[in-house]
Amino acid sequence: MVYLKENGFQVSMPKVGTPEENAFIESFFKILKREEIYARNYETMKDVIRNLPKFMDEIYNLKRLHSSLGYMSPEEFEKKVMKLKPAKRPVQKIWGRPA
Repeated sequence: MVYLKENGFQVSMPKVGTPEENAFIESFFKILKREEIYARNYETMKDVIRNLPKFMDEIYNLKRLHSSLGYMSPEEFEKKVMKLKPAKRPVQKIWGRPA
């Protein structure tokens, strides 16, 4: 950890005795291993570099349903959230000054 700090990295480690802080990333890696890494039987790092971004962009973010997002894909969830955001109202001017 000292090496990381000395080289300008911000260390993100959970506090001792709080494993729940790491639950989301642990779940992600379980899915990644089960649905992509083990299923494709990668042989080289080139295989990983070539195929992993495709999995993330075409499967994980577009098609895979996430229980934490109400069984929607991340893309569906993001679209829904963006629709719910209130539109920016135009600034009304009162005697030449913003309201």
